[in-house]
Amino acid sequence: ILYTNLFQEAIGPNRMLEALNAIESIGDKQIAYDILVSKYMNGGGVVLPSEEFMRSDPETFVRDTYKRFLIRQPTEAELKWFINYIESRPNLTPELVYFSFATSNEHFHY
Repeated sequence: ILYTNLFQEAIGPNRMLEALNAIESIGDKQIAYDILVSKYMNGGGVVLPSEEFMRSDPETFVRDTYKRFLIRQPTEAELKWFINYIESRPNLTPELVYFSFATSNEHFHY
């Protein structure tokens, strides 16, 4: 699910085996998962919206991100908080938002 969310395509069997081996080789599964997400994000090919889109239409960006990673719409409180978060942080990038969603506890359950 993580791979599909980030790359917008199914993971191949070889890549799946590599990911499983990497996760199993580290004792702390959450740390292993975070490292895997970081590797994917830094390896290229992740399908990200542009920063311009995130800034020009933060509501759609937030709704799309929740749907993509958490398979749900944000509550009104989540939506307002996240829009404010985006608007108040000029150094925030879509990559950082995607990393935080991909490593969140809620996404980890999928």
